[in-house]
This record gives sequence, structure tokens and C-alpha cells, in this order.
Amino acid sequence: MITSWRLTDSLQELFNSRPDDQYWKLNTAQEQCSGGLASTKVRPRAYACLRRLFTLSSRRPWMSITAILAAVLVATAVYRRPAHGSVATRQQQTRYLYLLIPGSRADAELCKTVLTAQILGYPPPHLIHWDASFDSPDRTSLRYTEKLRLTRDFLQQLPEHAQDGMVVLLDGPNSWFQLRPDVLLNRYFEIVEEANGRLYDSLPSDMIAEDDLEPSIVFSAQDHCIAGTEDLPSCYGVPQAPRAQAKRNLRWLNMGSAVGPVRNMLALFRRAVAKAEKLESGVHDHEIMSEIFGEQELQHEILRSGHSSWWRKAADEWLGRGRSSATGSVGEVQYKEGAPDEFGITLDYANELGLSVASGIDDMAWSKHNRVPADIAQSMPPYWTISGYKVPNNATWSDIGLLTDHRSDSVPAIISFNDDKEYVSDLHQKWWQNIWLQPQARDLYDSAAMMPNLPSASVLDGSGTEHTFWPATMRMEKAGVRSLDGTWIGYEQLCGDEDIARELFGDGLGLWTDPAP
Repeated sequence: MITSWRLTDSLQELFNSRPDDQYWKLNTAQEQCSGGLASTKVRPRAYACLRRLFTLSSRRPWMSITAILAAVLVATAVYRRPAHGSVATRQQQTRYLYLLIPGSRADAELCKTVLTAQILGYPPPHLIHWDASFDSPDRTSLRYTEKLRLTRDFLQQLPEHAQDGMVVLLDGPNSWFQLRPDVLLNRYFEIVEEANGRLYDSLPSDMIAEDDLEPSIVFSAQDHCIAGTEDLPSCYGVPQAPRAQAKRNLRWLNMGSAVGPVRNMLALFRRAVAKAEKLESGVHDHEIMSEIFGEQELQHEILRSGHSSWWRKAADEWLGRGRSSATGSVGEVQYKEGAPDEFGITLDYANELGLSVASGIDDMAWSKHNRVPADIAQSMPPYWTISGYKVPNNATWSDIGLLTDHRSDSVPAIISFNDDKEYVSDLHQKWWQNIWLQPQARDLYDSAAMMPNLPSASVLDGSGTEHTFWPATMRMEKAGVRSLDGTWIGYEQLCGDEDIARELFGDGLGLWTDPAP
């Protein structure tokens, strides 16, 4: 255990050091504290304490360094980084968090995705990059199979102790983050809990346990079937949206974003690759995933039909658990023993995790909220930085404009532009000036690059278990990405183009340079 004098000496050395040495010594202090303070038996809700410290430091810039030091001590007192054989108890789990972004080249779209993610505290992304030659017209259909295969390969090569980690998967390098990871992950657990409730309301609990039917992977939702015909399971097999979201009819799977455990994602992508490789020509990954979801839900419907009375079936229809008008097709499907089509997929029916811009532009707007949702209000303030300078550090989430889906009054954590329509591409250009981190993006990214290694989020699931998520990439450099083979690519190398810098920052200061010594 670290002794008090050693800790005092470490902090004193930090205060007396030159400014360009403080960043490195801050990380050293964190490493020294982690072994001695993590064994405490009393583990309060320290993330709330961190938010309080960060709020105070944003209001009083001179308190910033004190807040950082306290943050390091609190974090290391409560959390441990995942080790071989991840730390797990009945009340607490420590896990890795992965952000996966598919793409074939570095461009302004990818750089915006990386920039918004890292400013908000997401871990350095892993790039799932395929050969750019797949983008040629005669090979475009094959790139989706390659995308599925490379994603599977990445998940497959992760060590066993990382299999309980959480994956945030984007459809491509055309998404922006507008909320912090604690908000996204808290919503993930709430969506899973609600889906679990619907499942237990319609099926016996012993059957759910026997076939392991509980949901674990959450995809975005959209209002139309990708296949375009009611004759396929991906269209007629999916349930109605929950009654609260019935008017919007967002009941079909969208690939904009997905969140789920590594282990479960790996099983899903193994099935997706197997399906894609059976086809003579390439097929869109969206169609593959939609088919898998439809087949899963058909099996659920067969189970419900065999264990439901007439009044239960009527209640299911009223509560939005029924199928579409093509329900007659369900009778042609046979039940499969052992649940081979079960992958724990459910949908984000309210667009709380991710919102596809193409799903209803007329109902979206950049809005300020007098009463911002509680999970956002409790998150770290938007403009908090290490220095506390150069940004509107007194601003709260109620003071900034957030893209809002007014059909459900939801503020998504991720904004996805995953559509080839021309107006979506135009919005990708126009809306960049609307996102709240403009025009302070450069200063905010400077701050993100100087942050010590801290958990990305700490949230409670429905059972009361606290999940603490650490970045899987633990290194001194923070601004950048990892390639599929683990190579580190700094942001300066990835986005070191004058035109990209001009589009991203718009401040006339040229290329972004990493402030970390």
C-alpha cells in the first residue's frame, strides 16, 4: 500500500514542476495511487464527485489543477483497470470500452467522428478499415462482406479477459457524438431492461432462461424495411414498436449504431459473415443484420403463440408486441430447438442512443432545453477543460443547442448520416456549425489530449450493479486512433490536411497540433 508521505511527495513534486512536465507527472501520480487506494472497502458513487469537481473547476479556473489531482485520486481509489481475469463482483464490474469505426480512408467525415468522440471522453477508436479498392463501382457490393469479416476478426482476436467489454459500433465514418459515454451507456442499460420487461411479460421465465433469450445488443431503429418487400423475415418477422413509440413506427433495424458486449457481438458477426459468404455476390450488411433480427423475432413469436391464451395475444397486439399484417407468414416457420437464431438483439425505438438523420428530417431541430433530460444534466458539463480557459466554462447543457428528435422529444447521443441521399450529405456539411462544440473545438480537443487515464464512464444497470468502463487503449497519447493490427495513428497524422483542418475547426489557425509534450 502506498504510504502517505510518498503520495504527498508525488503531489508536491507535481506542483513544483515545470508546466510541460506536469502532464507526465500527473499520469505517474495516478499510477502510484492506483495500488494503494483501490483496496478501500467503502466505494461511494465517486463519478458524481468527479462531476462536482469538474463543475467547480470550470467556474473557477484556478481550481482546475486541484480538480484534476482530486479526480485522479478519487478515480484510482474507486476503480481498477481491467486485468487478466476482469474484476467482477455481484455489485461491481470493471470492463473495457471499445469504439469501432469502419472506413476505407482518412477524410473530413472520419476526422469529425474521431474529434467529437474524443472531446466527449470516448476512448480512442479502433478503425475497421478495408481495402479502398472495394469502393470501386464493380466491387462495392463486396465491401459490405469485407466490413463484416473485418469486424468479426477484430472482435475474435481480443483476449478472453476482454470478452465482457462493451462495444460501441458505428456504421461508418459519418457520425457525430453530442453526448458523453456515461449518458449513452446508462441509456443502453435502460433500453435492455425495458426490452427484458417486454420479454418476461410475454414468455415464461424458465423458457427465457433455458434458451438465454435476454437482450444484450441494441441497434438503432428506422421506419421502413431495408428489403423493401413483406415476403422476407427481415420485414414481416419484426414486432411492432412499443406502444409509447407506435405512432413513429420505428420497428426495423438500422445499422447507424449498435451497442453490446464483445462476446455477444462476436457471435452475431460470426453469423453475419457466414450468411454473407453463402451468397454468390456481395450483399449490404444492413440487409444481413435485418434478416438475422427478423429470424430471431420469428422464433420469439412462435414461442409466444404456443404459450399464449387468446386474451394474452390480444394484449400483445394492444401493447405493441404483435407482428405486421403479414403475420400469416409466421405459421410457415418452424421452431428451432436450442435457439440457434437467438442473438439478443433489440432496438433503440426512441432514438436515444443513435439517430439516423434520414429517418425524418422534418421532425429534427437544434434546440435548447429549459429542462434538459436528467441523465444529460447529471453528466460532466459540456465545456469542462483542464485549464478552464478559452471556453464558456460556466455553460451547462441547458445553455447549448442539441439535435433533438421532436417526435419522441429525445436527444440522441450519436447523430448518424448513414444514407446516400444527397440532402443527407448536404446536412452533414451545413450542420457542422450547429453542433455545440463549435467554435471551441480546438481548445476542447487540446484539453482531451491532455487528460490523464481515467474511466470513460461508470453507470448502474437494472440490477443495481455498477459498471465502470475503462478505455481499452491505455497510453500517454490520447489524440488518435488504432488500426486493426493495433498500430497507433496520431490525429496529426490521420487528419493532417489543411483543407480538413479548415473544415473541422474553422478558426483560421491551421493544422491541429498535439499539446501533450
